[in-house]
Amino acid sequence: MYKSDSLYYYPTQSNLECPKVDKVILHTSVKTATTDVLTLFPTLVCMYLISGQYPKLTYAKRSVAGFKLRENQVLGCMVTLRNQRMMNFLDKLIHIVLPKVPDFKGLKSTSLSNNGCLNFGLSYVLAFPELEAHFEIFDKVRGIHVSVHTQSSNKEQALQALTRIGFPITN
Repeated sequence: MYKSDSLYYYPTQSNLECPKVDKVILHTSVKTATTDVLTLFPTLVCMYLISGQYPKLTYAKRSVAGFKLRENQVLGCMVTLRNQRMMNFLDKLIHIVLPKVPDFKGLKSTSLSNNGCLNFGLSYVLAFPELEAHFEIFDKVRGIHVSVHTQSSNKEQALQALTRIGFPITN
């Protein structure tokens, strides 16, 4: 149904060219991970429970004296979701998590970049059903950054694809 609607609005040479969601990247960083790597453990478990796959550690690319940061120090973790895991995560995010976030009025259309990437942050991670039962463990996790990448040639096609999936995007 979704593909036929996309082909109706944006006729292409092939149905493989229609705008769709390509991947979802979840990223978080922990301020105290540079001094004590064990403080990253609740964040790693949180990302695993949310996404269903093991997160990859992210490291500093270069030293920055102002932040007391050295090259190759652990900063946080990230997960790239594709295919079925991506669709399961998006379904859970749109229908369960975002309605539970306090004072959530929708995502702004300005958070959509020109190349079709929707970027937003979730500061209330305890809205995920996997984390609610263990809130005392995950209260230190401050938030995650979600980046939804689409296969579209412009901002209008990406906006159309994301609203068809169910993202609450407002002007």
